[in-house]
Amino acid sequence: MGKVSLDPQSALAQRLRYLRSAKKLKQVDVATAVNISSRTYSNYERAYRMPDLRILTSLADFFNVSTDYLLGRTTLRYRYPKDKKALTNFINGNEAVLRVADSQLDNKALYDRNLFEDDQEETADN
Repeated sequence: MGKVSLDPQSALAQRLRYLRSAKKLKQVDVATAVNISSRTYSNYERAYRMPDLRILTSLADFFNVSTDYLLGRTTLRYRYPKDKKALTNFINGNEAVLRVADSQLDNKALYDRNLFEDDQEETADN
C-alpha cells in the first residue's frame, strides 16, 4: 500500500480492502458501521462505484485515516488534526511521524515513475 495512485477509484478499492482485512472485519461490519448496505460497500471494494462525500468521510473516520489516503493522494495514513488541542497532541506524540512526513515533502519516490510511463508511451505513439 505504499504507492500513490493516479486512479482514485482503484486506490479507494485497494485501500478499503486492505484496511478492512487488517482489522479482520467482514464487509458487512464496515457497511453497518457507516450505515450503508453491504452490497454498496462491496461495490466500493470492487471499484464499481465511488462513495459520496458523506460516506467517504465516514469511511475515513471509521478506519482513522485521511480521505486523501483513501483516494490514493498520499501514502501517509494519518488523519489531520481538527483543532489546536488535537494538533498539539499529535505533534507531541508523533514527532517521528512528522519527521517521516517532512522527509516525504520533496521525495520524488512518493510518485512512482511507472505510473507515468504509460502516458509517455501514448504520447510517443501519437
